[in-house]
Amino acid sequence: MLISFSVKNWRSFRDQQSINLVASAEKQHLNRVPEIAECKLRILPTAAIYGGNASGKSNLFKAFRFAQDMVVNGPSGKTRILVEPFRLDSVSPTVPTEFEFVFLVEDEEGQSSPYAYEFSLSQDRVLKEQLSWIKKSRDIVLFEREDGKPPVFHKILAKDKNLIAVLENTRNNQLFLTNAASQNTSNYQSKQILHILGWFNRLTCISPNTSAIFTPQAITGNTDPENNLLYQLGTGIFRFDFIDENLPQHEIKNWLDDRSEEYLPAFIKHPSGSRFVIDKNENGLQMKRMVSVHRNDLGQDVRFDLTDTSDGTVRLLDLLPCFQDAARPGSKKIFFIDEIDRSMHTLLVRRLLEGFLELCSPQSRSQILFTTHDIFQMDQELLRRDEMWLTERRRDGSTELIPLSSFKEIRSDKSIRTSYLRGQLGGVPKLTLSTLRPSEFQE
Repeated sequence: MLISFSVKNWRSFRDQQSINLVASAEKQHLNRVPEIAECKLRILPTAAIYGGNASGKSNLFKAFRFAQDMVVNGPSGKTRILVEPFRLDSVSPTVPTEFEFVFLVEDEEGQSSPYAYEFSLSQDRVLKEQLSWIKKSRDIVLFEREDGKPPVFHKILAKDKNLIAVLENTRNNQLFLTNAASQNTSNYQSKQILHILGWFNRLTCISPNTSAIFTPQAITGNTDPENNLLYQLGTGIFRFDFIDENLPQHEIKNWLDDRSEEYLPAFIKHPSGSRFVIDKNENGLQMKRMVSVHRNDLGQDVRFDLTDTSDGTVRLLDLLPCFQDAARPGSKKIFFIDEIDRSMHTLLVRRLLEGFLELCSPQSRSQILFTTHDIFQMDQELLRRDEMWLTERRRDGSTELIPLSSFKEIRSDKSIRTSYLRGQLGGVPKLTLSTLRPSEFQE
């Protein structure tokens, strides 16, 4: 589980800002807050980030996505690191960009331990990388790597000769964890490193343009309308069919781009809105077009290409599998969704959130973070105060991240939505009627 994420000198985040998912002492919705007994922690299952346009909501999402991708994939070869420092002062473009994840990792016996992983970057190199094991009495630095200094391994990892060799062969523009993941992990004696690598692989970032990442069958389930969640949500879709696209093998490979054939099936979204599934069989690569199936007044199947499907339904196809996966018993997935309300009716968003939160319990280990403008969800009957955050753009152009739990005057029986719309909490667009007046032109 994610405990906190911090960013500094990334886009509009000049100063270090953190989103913290440790539950406060408030009692609201306590029955659905995951409890980590061995760490004596309660970790929130969700976080909603509000704010005006250009306040930094999406920049937080992009920071999280970039940092996770830097760990999981990293830049290739001698490629420059695509850091984006704050640009509205003269100093920030010359100093490092910094990220930190604090998270819980479970071992083989189901025991959770907190770790802190931080790294700082310039455009051409990793300047610092550190992994710490957070113990009750003190933090144990498992490894530390700093530009211009020899790397340091704690004795827990120093006995793993394969890890030492990986570190020695890590490029200047690459994280040690990234290089460790790319090697044969079965050679590692350290299970801690494997668990940590697995944690980063379970992070999933969903932007407004992200295509479906799960099988369509997982979305529709039973074609019986009473058991078909997609149909129940008012889309009219009973199921999905797949129509063969008779293309030569080399053309199908072009559709895969740089994706490895090991990770098939691949779900591909064409700019037109059509979606395809590429898989492999005894005859080689096979490509199929995904179509939705509705029913006419005679009960007969009618097929529609997804280009004929509403934007809201297409967005639902991308989000529904995420909520289903997060709500699955035993799930440890973490989803960060940017603009969860994009093209979606507010009641539909509400139903998705309610469905996930109703299944959360002290034993849950999955989380959903999201940015939104949808103030209908800013409701203490749905979310706790410590699960709601605001992004506020300062006068100097930098973003501040503010937890609603810091406003002591907000009682549990108070309408947060009303206070927010009145501008009493910040995080709202700064627009006056005079801004909209047309300019006066003189002849």
